[in-house]
Amino acid sequence: MRKLLTLIFLNVLATAPMAEEMTLQYCKNAMNKSSPIWHKVPLNKELLNIKKNYKYDPTVAFGDFDNDNKNDIALLVEQSRPKKKIRAIAVCLSSEKSKTPQLITNLYVDEQINTTPKGTKHYNIETGKKDTYNIDGISVTCCECCGATYIYGDGKFKQVVDGD
Repeated sequence: MRKLLTLIFLNVLATAPMAEEMTLQYCKNAMNKSSPIWHKVPLNKELLNIKKNYKYDPTVAFGDFDNDNKNDIALLVEQSRPKKKIRAIAVCLSSEKSKTPQLITNLYVDEQINTTPKGTKHYNIETGKKDTYNIDGISVTCCECCGATYIYGDGKFKQVVDGD
């Protein structure tokens, strides 16, 4: 019995990243199909160092952003214009697999993204109040000094400025 449980546990560990990668690939494909002008932000030297040292990609966030108990994905994307790069977050919600990714534009900052877990306490700079996120959020940060979190509700993402 112990051997069987160990094998099941090892199998779960071995397949977990693969499931994430398939979701990530699905999201990239959906983004490319629906909006070919947008592409995932390439990892520059600074972002490559973050990925190497902290073992995560600062242009991808995994979480349950719509609170349906399923894994969702967010990608930091950009479109190149002749004089300026415009960045956004493309969110692939598992509950909306047949739809195109939602784009969060007009980002507070746009250097990197990560997941702010449900239950995280924060201070909302705009309202001056302390609160707790009741759902996973997508956070954007800049130089680890300022940032905002995007929380899903009523079919769209709302910005909460929680770092400055």
